[in-house]
Amino acid sequence: MNYQRVDETEVIGAIEQVLVFMLEDEELCVPVEIVQDVVCLYEGGIVHVRGKTIPVEDLRIRLGMAPIERSARQRVLVLKLAGELNGFLVDSVVDVQGVLPSNRVPLPQFPCASSLLPAHASDV
Repeated sequence: MNYQRVDETEVIGAIEQVLVFMLEDEELCVPVEIVQDVVCLYEGGIVHVRGKTIPVEDLRIRLGMAPIERSARQRVLVLKLAGELNGFLVDSVVDVQGVLPSNRVPLPQFPCASSLLPAHASDV
């Protein structure tokens, strides 16, 4: 077999840290740079984070999926988008992982997805 030699510093510099979360059977991710917090509980569509009240939107509904009953695995991702803090309810949080740009794939065909989430992970 022929192996191509890769400069280790180039690979390490190319890895992007992402927070991986689940919606139905889809594994999606957001860059850790925009994640301000992950909250376990919320009431009435808002969360309180560091003295601020932040509205929470169910990401399933935003992406045209059917809502599900609340569960202990669900989390609120508090993301900084366009300078504003926004809360998004997701089915579960998987992990923070490193992803090479070559492993990123386009988002599945959800309404409004491209304006909200930068990418989704493949084989993270």
